[in-house]
Amino acid sequence: MVARHLTGRCGSYLAFNKEIAEHARRGFPRHVSARTWHSIAYGSVARALTARVNLLAEPPQELAARYGIGPIQVSAAIGKAVEVTPFELGRMVVDGLGMFCRSAEQRPEAYRMPVVVHGDTRDVASRIKQAVRDATGLSCSICVAPNKLLAKIRSDMDKPDGLTLLTPADIPTRIWPLSLRKVNGIGPKATERLATLGIATVGDLAAADLCVLQENFGRSYTEWLAQAAQGMDDRAVIASSEPKSIS
Repeated sequence: MVARHLTGRCGSYLAFNKEIAEHARRGFPRHVSARTWHSIAYGSVARALTARVNLLAEPPQELAARYGIGPIQVSAAIGKAVEVTPFELGRMVVDGLGMFCRSAEQRPEAYRMPVVVHGDTRDVASRIKQAVRDATGLSCSICVAPNKLLAKIRSDMDKPDGLTLLTPADIPTRIWPLSLRKVNGIGPKATERLATLGIATVGDLAAADLCVLQENFGRSYTEWLAQAAQGMDDRAVIASSEPKSIS
């Protein structure tokens, strides 16, 4: 009633959520807008910051090729020189910028990706497997990888008693040929929809048009798909947790 009597004046109705705002908008005259608190707050954010939050990651190999990044030699903790490939360097840049974009920092901080020598890594993994066998009498499958996503994919493939080492440089040859169902987080329905777009393997997904993916899956899931296809996963590794059930 107030809105109809205030002809000649503009007003705004602030709602708690979008559903309430949409319902109010249908009943109000044109000179009264209905908005949510969230939409006002989002509208006040600078465009640069919005782009920073919504920016999709560029594939590491494309970034390395565009900027002409070549392999470099670095010293490992045990004193041996290790070559870091363009793919790994590109991945370091993408991961570092991704952390910055999801943070509240004003500028990117130094980001370092540790390099390990495979001999030491395999020895540690072998001792872990033996410790599990000694304690339980059971075998286990281990994949040493840069993150949980990659470790899960490869360790599942090497059960029941496998030991796999996987580096970012291995992704094109050992991850991209795999079926999408091997990726934890891509379910049957998503797999079927991706198949209609001609995407059947992780490599197909890595090379897919992000605009096409976003039209079919939305921004959030598309961003995750793009990162997963490049072997990216920034979830923390939790070493211990409280048991939820005892059987």
